[in-house]
Amino acid sequence: MDLGYINARIRAWKGMLLKREDYNRLIYSEGIEPLLELMKKGVYARALELARARFGEEDRVKLVDHGLKEDLLSTLRLLLEGMPEKGRSLMAPLYSHWEVYNIKTILRGMERGLKAEEIYWRLFPVGGLDEFALKELSYQKGIEEVIHLLFMWGSPYARPLRRAYGDYRKRRSLFILELELDRSLYRLLLEGIPSGNEDVAIARAYIQSRIDATNLLSLFKIAMEGPSSLIPSDLFVEGGRRVRRKDFESLFLSKDIEDLLHRLRGRLHDYRWLMVIERLFLEDPSLLEEGFEGLIMGDMGRMGRVKPLTIAVAYHFAMAKWREVKTLSFIARAKAFDIPPHEVERYVKWTGYWS
Repeated sequence: MDLGYINARIRAWKGMLLKREDYNRLIYSEGIEPLLELMKKGVYARALELARARFGEEDRVKLVDHGLKEDLLSTLRLLLEGMPEKGRSLMAPLYSHWEVYNIKTILRGMERGLKAEEIYWRLFPVGGLDEFALKELSYQKGIEEVIHLLFMWGSPYARPLRRAYGDYRKRRSLFILELELDRSLYRLLLEGIPSGNEDVAIARAYIQSRIDATNLLSLFKIAMEGPSSLIPSDLFVEGGRRVRRKDFESLFLSKDIEDLLHRLRGRLHDYRWLMVIERLFLEDPSLLEEGFEGLIMGDMGRMGRVKPLTIAVAYHFAMAKWREVKTLSFIARAKAFDIPPHEVERYVKWTGYWS
């Protein structure tokens, strides 16, 4: 598959991503104006103007948020359009993952009792769910109504959610719905990826890393919450590379976090993943998911440098762009709610482009 043309464009786009010093300047600046100024002068200028025409300038945070999302959509659209037909199908693992991310965010927001507007601004209209669809889902009365609407739209995630909903109501654990979403997503992706060339192998490696992250997150959730009526077969997702079923079953028996970390040292043989896990648990366990995201992005970046004519280049750029927009959106909210700069820096360290 010839990806020379689109990979050349990606190299130019990557050069416009923000650097560490840009983030540091924004984090420690006063108010939201420096972020707006950066957007006006850079790649976000056109998207910011479109957002200003649509929303005005009264709510500066909303202006930044919609400008960022508009640019993300435009960039990912150009990325897909520049791909040969076979390349577009191999981008499905990325776009589908973000689609599931949005559904999970909606479910989590409803579980926490957030208002529809608060849920909606956390979403990124990527994949099969566009801005209109995400707004409709955000404004539903509850989780059951979200599932019903997805079912009406023929979403592939509706049946798994409906199947798990009874168990969710019995246990009152959103974890059950999220895991079923992940399980159905990875099954669909692995079934849709044919055997074949180097690009196919990279797409499969990406999916397998996502599965590893899901299995590890499940183990940490159980270890943090204490004894559970769930059993390993309820939780384990097939298809990963770093966590085998027999290892998962043994790790599942960990008494607590310290015991889980001790057991992982003997069973998780990827030292980079182990290092991030241990560092994050010393700093903030809630950022573990972001840590895994950074690891997977880093893997795609290294693969793209070694094999610069493969789909890995597009994977790495798309992930980096997604994380840049997500991080800038967080910084904008932090300015609005007076979150201390050192707290923002701690988050950005795990979500920023340099992770």
